Amino acid sequence: MEQFENIRSVLVAGNDLRSLLDKRLEPLGLSLIKVWALQNIVDRDDVTISDLAHLLDCGRSNASQLVERMERDGLVTRKAHLTDRRVSLIVVPDNARELLASSLKVLRDVDRHIGAEFDVGSLVGAVDTVSKKRS
Repeated sequence: MEQFENIRSVLVAGNDLRSLLDKRLEPLGLSLIKVWALQNIVDRDDVTISDLAHLLDCGRSNASQLVERMERDGLVTRKAHLTDRRVSLIVVPDNARELLASSLKVLRDVDRHIGAEFDVGSLVGAVDTVSKKRS
């Protein structure tokens, strides 16, 4: 696969970055996907499993499993929908909101270092250019 070395390098770097972020978030008991989920829930009112699946661009079963893990870890709770008892709304308790705030500080720090060391705009521009050529 030597002919696709640029693609491979970008994908490997992305996986390495995700691993780094998960490692930095681990002391807080969080992972990047949990932070994304928490932030999406906090930013909106009345989020359901289906809503979260859409927001995270994953399947409903994946979102459901994520919420189950987060509920077990005390990061979210569920409450019954006011008009449809078959639907559960996902709620972020105050202690998890504090963890979210701490995690965002960690992510901002990493983001600042990446921006100082790497021209992210060039990569984004290259991907955008390739995407437009495909259209």
